[in-house]
Amino acid sequence: MRLVLFAALLAPGAPALAQVATAPTAAIAAASGSTQLQLRGSDVWFLARPGRALPAGSVLKTAADSSCALAFSDGSRLRVGPLANVRLAELTPERTTLSLGAGKLEASVPQRERAEFRIMAPLFTATLPEGVLSAEILSEASATLDVFAGTAAVVDSQGRSVQVGPGQRTELGAQTGASTPAPLPAAAVRPKERKPAKAVKRAAPEPAQPAAREPEPAAKKAKPAEPPPPAKSAYKDTDSQL
Repeated sequence: MRLVLFAALLAPGAPALAQVATAPTAAIAAASGSTQLQLRGSDVWFLARPGRALPAGSVLKTAADSSCALAFSDGSRLRVGPLANVRLAELTPERTTLSLGAGKLEASVPQRERAEFRIMAPLFTATLPEGVLSAEILSEASATLDVFAGTAAVVDSQGRSVQVGPGQRTELGAQTGASTPAPLPAAAVRPKERKPAKAVKRAAPEPAQPAAREPEPAAKKAKPAEPPPPAKSAYKDTDSQL
């Protein structure tokens, strides 16, 4: 009887065997300048290279002339701006958490089933199920959070919560907490999506195509230089007539 019950539990589609969700993976998609990487449990910093896998606990640090782009297996995309310090704090099926210690972080998060994206900073914690946002630490006492798509749930350092919707910004202060969300200023720039970046890459070879075709007309123009042979035959005809 026990063997029968055990076999039933192992049978395909058995309710006891729920599908196990897998945690997303992260990797460096692009890096410019002197972006440095430190792995969890290590004191060594080394130059970040595209394609490098980033396990949980990895820390990225950018200089004034550098930036870095991260790609996640669930489709999320991040850009770390200059003079930033970002730690990949958590990578689980339920949540991706990044700790922003300095600088600017831009995120594009697709719709995912039962998962959320979270940014932790000294002045706030922002949770975004899906959408596009930009978080920047301006100083030890001030920061901004811009939402371009989706809705972010923000909790400031004083424990107060605000909902920042699409096209809104909240300003955060050490003494004042989160401000009431207001429309984004005209100077706010939406983080670049992956599609425009690909379009730029595809457009780059196009100017080279006309240049590669330019020699072809020149080769065709060289053919009219063949008239000399007919001129010689004309002289021979006159000689024969004489």
